[in-house]
Amino acid sequence: MSKAIRTTLAALLAAIITFPFLYGFSASFFSVVDFTDSQARFLPSAISLRNYALALSHRHFPRYVLNSTITSVMLSLLRLAVSIPAAFALTHLRFRGQRLIAGIIMATLFIPSDVLLYENYSTIASMGLLDSYVGIVLPSIFSGASVLMLY
Repeated sequence: MSKAIRTTLAALLAAIITFPFLYGFSASFFSVVDFTDSQARFLPSAISLRNYALALSHRHFPRYVLNSTITSVMLSLLRLAVSIPAAFALTHLRFRGQRLIAGIIMATLFIPSDVLLYENYSTIASMGLLDSYVGIVLPSIFSGASVLMLY
């Protein structure tokens, strides 16, 4: 494959990946009229900081930021604590059933998380962990994608 084709494909892929982020940032400046307009648009008709003012002035905004920070740090650390040893065992140790376990981990990538939503909720509810950080983080600690990336 020529360098020009690779460069073009890389630029196209970069555009596809960054578009949702750029659109989300642009949409944060939309007014209510821009959102409800029947014609789709990428840029707002007029830049409005009202959405930011409303979000930052919400009385629970600091708590929302704290909750997001706590859950993301907990999940990142716990996911690493599970994924690193799993990937290490699969790559450096030889044991019976190694290929089967690797296959099962990879097969979990084909299960959409939405399919497990009700089961995860009912499990967390039966454990009495609703409305807790542990209840938010626990269903997501194991990630086949994380193990695969480290593998």
